[in-house]
Amino acid sequence: MAVTLSLSGLGAGAAALDVLRGGDWDGARAPVLCSFRARTGLPCLGCGGTQSLDRMSRGDWRGALAANPLGAFLGAALWLLAAGGAASVASGRAVFVKSVLAALAALAPGAFVWNFVAWWLAVGNG
Repeated sequence: MAVTLSLSGLGAGAAALDVLRGGDWDGARAPVLCSFRARTGLPCLGCGGTQSLDRMSRGDWRGALAANPLGAFLGAALWLLAAGGAASVASGRAVFVKSVLAALAALAPGAFVWNFVAWWLAVGNG
């Protein structure tokens, strides 16, 4: 039952999610569900994260960075982990996944700072 429901939800795609979601439309593609934005009219640190992951999954790197730098980092991390996992399975050695994880751990603080600076500039100009 759960598998059938999941597969039908995947088949229906974004239109099914739009029907299930509530919230006020801000004129963009997705409804406003962020309580910070609803109260202040300003974006929060996570605003645009879902859009960023959506764009990154389609290979739109620039659009992903513009939507939310931290979401773009997460999307890139998922792509790199998938590639590292495939390389580790193919070689039979976990060194590829470990290398990707180490690189992501080293870059993560920079991604958080970048996201904060982008948010600060958006709030300052908003």
